[in-house]
Amino acid sequence: MNPYKKHIITFFNRVNELNLYSLHINTQLKNSIDNLSGITPEQTIMATLTLIHDWTGNSYENKPIKNNGEVLKKNVSKKEYSDEVDIILSKYFGYSISQSFETLETFLKDCLVEKDTSLSRSELYGGNDLFKKVKKTCASSFKEYSSKNKAKIPFKEFWTILSDSRHAFTHTNSKISRKKINKSIIHENIYKIMFNIKEIDNSTVLLSLDYNLYHNSMNKISEYTFQFFKMFCKESGYDWKEIYD
Repeated sequence: MNPYKKHIITFFNRVNELNLYSLHINTQLKNSIDNLSGITPEQTIMATLTLIHDWTGNSYENKPIKNNGEVLKKNVSKKEYSDEVDIILSKYFGYSISQSFETLETFLKDCLVEKDTSLSRSELYGGNDLFKKVKKTCASSFKEYSSKNKAKIPFKEFWTILSDSRHAFTHTNSKISRKKINKSIIHENIYKIMFNIKEIDNSTVLLSLDYNLYHNSMNKISEYTFQFFKMFCKESGYDWKEIYD
């Protein structure tokens, strides 16, 4: 039995889970926009207030710190709600893209350990170190698959884009350096396929997603991962088509 089969199935199960949640959240939030009839444009639809206690102050056991409502509060009116929904959805889609990259890394680590039983998972790091190790392990087919695939997406460039966008969604509120986008024509074209790109200033842009872009991007990530499954199968003498059995 193909030992890599269970790992690619685990990957696809997680992607399907992310896609299901994203579809449901998109549907519910988009429908909520249509349920605002009879509400005036200025009326508050959503609001939040952060109340904190001072750990080293006299008021900790009693009342929260008072504030003027400008810093620790956020209101969204009906006229702002549709745009706010798009922002919420984009952030969730970015989270799902990030999770898919984490799942891809887990899949590759599982395959490496499957290929070389002397390896310990604790010895395997993520990011570029992982990519280099996989490239070396799958050397006999990596160059051909990367340069001659029908999607015309080089594997290293796509990996870099996934890694950098994950970092942007996770650590910098979806903001990314323009230099990463313009690293090459290939990078720029792939970014434009996968994300909406909005200029913030001369050096920074904002990545965002609507549902259609998200769905397309997740398909690309799944197709990309499947190529690694095929390469590991080839390196180990297994028929990748066993996934259909």
